[in-house]
Amino acid sequence: MSIQPFNAAEHQASTLYLPAGSWLTVLDCLCEHFRAISREQWLDRIARGRVLDADGAPISAQLRYKEGLRIHYFREVPNETPIPVQETILYADEHLVVADKPHFLPVTPAGEYVEQTLLRRLIRTLGNPHLVPLHRIDRHTAGLVLFSANPESRSAYQSLFPTRKIEKRYEAIAKALPDLELPLVHKSRLVAGEPFFRMQEGPGASNTETRVEVCEKNADLWR
Repeated sequence: MSIQPFNAAEHQASTLYLPAGSWLTVLDCLCEHFRAISREQWLDRIARGRVLDADGAPISAQLRYKEGLRIHYFREVPNETPIPVQETILYADEHLVVADKPHFLPVTPAGEYVEQTLLRRLIRTLGNPHLVPLHRIDRHTAGLVLFSANPESRSAYQSLFPTRKIEKRYEAIAKALPDLELPLVHKSRLVAGEPFFRMQEGPGASNTETRVEVCEKNADLWR
């Protein structure tokens, strides 16, 4: 029987490939790489099994350092500030979850938010640790977010995005642009930015097409 490799995304874990250095242990490297986290905090996480090796097994504090070693760890934010908004689950079955994300709620853990994210809230509500977002929208944007609920069918949904079988529609209130000829079609090439999940425009043949049109005009503001 084959053993499935550890999937960090499915376990909501972050990944670090150990950089070049002269550390004796993985613990020493982590302390140097993440200086905002104390050695005592790393020791506590290791003791609780919150730092894993490439196979998903808990490491020991004595694990020897090796350049390029893949380490997974679970982010923790002490005294995380609650976000007083509520998401709504619009649809859920064994393969797909559709949630309406309110403004100001991050989709995935980042920065000062881990538990106060749409992903972690849905995992707790639905009791499904295999949830993975199929796309993302910014923290300050409200709208629908699709989640894969089943690893076995995940690739079928993920393939819909690069093959342009999914259309996204955004609405915004913006300053009036009477000199702009609308509707406007903008074609560009999107590539991975920094961090990797933030897309940016790059050179090359276009792989996206955006149509901008006015839904409503109201004095100096258009929708």
